[in-house]
Amino acid sequence: MERPHRVRRSCLAVPASSERFIEKAHGLPADEVFLDLEDAVAPAAKAQARANAAAAVAGDWGGRVLAVRVNDASTPWAHRDVIDVVSAAGRLDVIVLPKVTSPDHVVWLDLLLGQVERGAGLPPGQTGIEAQIEDVGGLAAVNAIAAASPRLEALVFGLGVRPRHRRAGPRRGHVRRRDDRRGLAQDGPGHRGQGPRVRPRPGRQPGPGRQPGPGRQPGPGYGRAGEFVMIMRLERSIYAAGA
Repeated sequence: MERPHRVRRSCLAVPASSERFIEKAHGLPADEVFLDLEDAVAPAAKAQARANAAAAVAGDWGGRVLAVRVNDASTPWAHRDVIDVVSAAGRLDVIVLPKVTSPDHVVWLDLLLGQVERGAGLPPGQTGIEAQIEDVGGLAAVNAIAAASPRLEALVFGLGVRPRHRRAGPRRGHVRRRDDRRGLAQDGPGHRGQGPRVRPRPGRQPGPGRQPGPGRQPGPGYGRAGEFVMIMRLERSIYAAGA
């Protein structure tokens, strides 16, 4: 089956555990909307979130790319996620598979999608795949992952890098300027002065980073101070062209 070219300039992630958020997403402009069953959903809420996603994909999403991010292949929820949301869909464009470390994960999803599509009377090959590469193992196998299935439409890179230590200092985006009359370094716009190191205020320590809200499952990027996350989508046409 010839894979359509889908525009993904903007992507809206929606936790499938919240019916209110799903309803609101219908009116928000984005090229792609994906309903999240993975990191945005606590383990106790997985079953209800799956039911919400299955009901939502049967609705009208206009011309946007509609996707569901299932739980990764090593979890006990992944196969049921795929079966329920694909068999319920009048039109589901893409399954997003997280934490892909091997082409075997993509092959597994390809085979399962084919079985579900046949059982539901859907056109074979209708549902595409986006594979999320989240660690060095997946990065090392990226060429094999990219060639693992004709359903693959995009690779999503989200590699977190945690620094060994965090040095107290001015906030990012600010530079220190030196007041030569008083010999003090101050935060604010100006040239890159050479002032003394800025210490935290008394009684305060550098925080561990953003924490997940109530009812949310901590994801691989939460709570890491200074984490750098790179997100990049590579269309399958790049690989078809031999790049």
